Amino acid sequence: MKKRGFPINKQSGVVLVVSLIILLLITMLVLTSSKVISLEEKMASNAKHHNLAFQAAEDALRGGEDRIEAATSLDEFNGSNGLLSEKTPMPDYLATGFWAGSASNSIEFNTNNSEVDQQPRYFIKFIEENTDDNGNIGDSGPPTAYFMVISRGTGGQNSDSQALLRSYYGKRF
Repeated sequence: MKKRGFPINKQSGVVLVVSLIILLLITMLVLTSSKVISLEEKMASNAKHHNLAFQAAEDALRGGEDRIEAATSLDEFNGSNGLLSEKTPMPDYLATGFWAGSASNSIEFNTNNSEVDQQPRYFIKFIEENTDDNGNIGDSGPPTAYFMVISRGTGGQNSDSQALLRSYYGKRF
């Protein structure tokens, strides 16, 4: 009976080399895909924190507008406690320490959202009182007072995400 195949002394190990190359390629593919997955997780987390910050800032903005509606006179906007008068200079709300802690230059708005790092804050600046109601004939009502509301919300725990929103609001007293 004749033996088929290659004699042991004539094998050169090509299968071993090819299998090691394939194993190396698979390892590189797994490492690359794990880096991509990690990056995608970070991107999703950042998007979530930004969304939380935006929602918190929007809640505070609506809270500021509600505060204007609750006001009974312009005397409440005297330049303190986040209610700024027409003569109060515009604060540097982009400065790092402006929104920090329980600053008296802004008002904390409680959203009851435990996911945010800090509760959002807002301040209201009285801009002007306009007696010319765009030329509406027969409109003899009180003048319109115009306000600017600026709010700041932060993202989730240990996040650097922030959102600043501004709205303009008018009310007749």
